Amino acid sequence: MAGISLRQRWRSTTATSHGTVRKWRNFAQSMRKVWPTRFQTLQSENAEASILPRVPQNVSNTKSKKKLILEYRQTHGLDRVGARELHAVEADLRQRLGPDHKTSISYIANVLREAGARVEFSDRFVDPVIPERYTNRLDGLLHFQNLEETEAALREFDAAYREYHAAADQVGTGLVRSLVVKGRLRAESLAANPKVGMEKRREKKEIARWFAVWLELPDSFFDWLELRKRSDEFQRMFAKQDGAKSSATETGPDVNGRDT
Repeated sequence: MAGISLRQRWRSTTATSHGTVRKWRNFAQSMRKVWPTRFQTLQSENAEASILPRVPQNVSNTKSKKKLILEYRQTHGLDRVGARELHAVEADLRQRLGPDHKTSISYIANVLREAGARVEFSDRFVDPVIPERYTNRLDGLLHFQNLEETEAALREFDAAYREYHAAADQVGTGLVRSLVVKGRLRAESLAANPKVGMEKRREKKEIARWFAVWLELPDSFFDWLELRKRSDEFQRMFAKQDGAKSSATETGPDVNGRDT
């Protein structure tokens, strides 16, 4: 009796499991009829997921542009850099950071020059080469974040220019003028940049004018500047900024024309 009872229980359990399987099969078939598109989509997604390559993690999360530029220089032994090498570095950054990451040639040139490379390239945003004997006096002197800072920089340039002129140092006077020309070009560029706020653009246009007048009339520039600052036009445009530091910040190139 015990054996018969066990056999009956086994048959009952087996029948129940087969019945459950049939129910799930019937349910699956009915769902395919109701949502055939969804089933096909899931199958397609699973197939694509198995063959698509994994996208590498963006290196910008771990390394800065400057570090990548310096690594490229070390790998390729860049001691002398021209336009071709600069564009090669730009292409490498675009490949490693993605097409949405843009780096200006001038920024790359300045980073490589600061690292000791001889950069033979020039535009308005690339710092000029300053020989070692002039670096203590002229390096880092070009600042024009606001009107007050610009006037202070021009006074420093003017003093250096007069010293070099008195010593008949044509290299020194030429360096001073080249730095002031850079300032004018950068200020003009920022004044025409639609990404810069209107108030700051107006200020950069005024600063570009100051640089231009000094280049034309260095001996009488500061007399002109005092008259300019007292004019009705200047007071209307810059009354709130006159004698005060501007606290505004910009995006993209900084107020000295360099990439941030």
